[in-house]
Amino acid sequence: MAPPTFLPPFPEGVHRGNVPSLNELVTVSKRLQAESPWAESLGRHPASILLEGELRLAENSANSELWGLKGVFTWRANYLSASPFDESQKRRKKLSDKVHKEEEWVLRGGEIETLNALHSYLKFLEAAVTDDSVKLYRAVWMTESRPGTSFRELFGTSLALGMLSWRRVYQVALEYQRARSGGFLSLLSSTCFTIAAAIAEAQSNQWHRLLALKSREEAKNKGWHSRTWIWRGFFIQYTAHGEQGQAVVLVHGFGAFWEHFRQNIKELAKMQKRVWAISLLGFGKSEKPNVLYTELLWAELVRDFIMDVVQEPVSLAGNSIGGYIVALVAGLWPSLVRSLILLNPAGRVIPEYASCKYLKPTKNSGVAWIGSRFLLLYLQTQCRDTLKKCYPINSSRADDWLLREVLRASYDPGAIAVLESLFYLRAPLPLNFFLDRYDAKVLVIQGAKDPLQNSLQKANMLKAYCKNVSVALVNSGHCPHDEIPEEVNGIIYNWLATV
Repeated sequence: MAPPTFLPPFPEGVHRGNVPSLNELVTVSKRLQAESPWAESLGRHPASILLEGELRLAENSANSELWGLKGVFTWRANYLSASPFDESQKRRKKLSDKVHKEEEWVLRGGEIETLNALHSYLKFLEAAVTDDSVKLYRAVWMTESRPGTSFRELFGTSLALGMLSWRRVYQVALEYQRARSGGFLSLLSSTCFTIAAAIAEAQSNQWHRLLALKSREEAKNKGWHSRTWIWRGFFIQYTAHGEQGQAVVLVHGFGAFWEHFRQNIKELAKMQKRVWAISLLGFGKSEKPNVLYTELLWAELVRDFIMDVVQEPVSLAGNSIGGYIVALVAGLWPSLVRSLILLNPAGRVIPEYASCKYLKPTKNSGVAWIGSRFLLLYLQTQCRDTLKKCYPINSSRADDWLLREVLRASYDPGAIAVLESLFYLRAPLPLNFFLDRYDAKVLVIQGAKDPLQNSLQKANMLKAYCKNVSVALVNSGHCPHDEIPEEVNGIIYNWLATV
């Protein structure tokens, strides 16, 4: 389409206003923060930094005066710049800063400079002809912690600010691909991994953008409200129902999505609750970028969802790994959570955990690449049987719709990255580590027939070793909220009445 020759007139009755000054923006920002003091006091501290602080506290419990509340916040503030996700990337950057401190490459400028940088990125393994190209190539090596991750690291800000569009990235990458290899992405091409990364990220982003638009219309026809929230440049799907009452946020388990609470959301809303349910990054119809997925990443997502979307403390509920994530959120940011509801939560219960340490993800390996693809194939072929086993009491709830949605998400661009991350992760901290750091009430709804864990033993250990925990043992499998929704809704409603 040809560019427009003029702009339409300004709507009648609308005042143009004035462009605010920097001082005015600062004043408004401070006012908004003052209106939400609980959010202001939290800041956006990376989960790993807070976790290290809590572990340090546990190790130095004998010296409680030194590690009081004031000391914790001081320690956190001193280490805000640390990376929350990848320790190996942090080490690489530290080494790079030491060796090339005066030659560090930073993408600055507008569209022309950004496009020039993109061309240099796509020609990564060709001979560098300028100083900027040399610095860019070094930056690629420093940020390529996993295959393809350098593209988002280097161009994510430019894309977010509109200096570069995803369609332009796709166009430029394809044009360079045709010029170099006749229109095919050749494994023998000297620039294939940077071209592949740019094309894959552009395809994934546009796929999930269109998926968000489509799901919004489909949900509307079925009486749902499907919404999209942009978190760190990624599309996150969620829903919200209810006009008044307590705020409740629901978090699904591994391989699921917000629709897994299909029989809970509207029912709780009818009980005078305001209910949000979110699809975590990498699941359902949310975006599946090429990042390292960890429990800390998902916890930060839930934290920011509460702060940016709900904008008030909530009662937080989670199933399976979602239960572990919400417990992590409650343990690290307790002022965000009024009460905690765990539905067959993942995670171990260890009586004496003082010696436990947070084990950072391992480095990239070929085992993860091969193993994740075999695992995906196995899960896709065995999906129906696996779902049926998780619903031992009412297997009809593991219906064709649930099977179809689980399989659909597994074919989305980037879905394999979630399974690859499983091979990098190591044993997480025990569940009771986080519950002990949360002083409000905790309800555990435990399905007695869960095939994935010893339900009776876990229920007894939670009651024995965790403070403020109440356990409701129900006759269901791994997903009690979906297998016996009427009973679980009643338990949650009665519980929330006591909060």
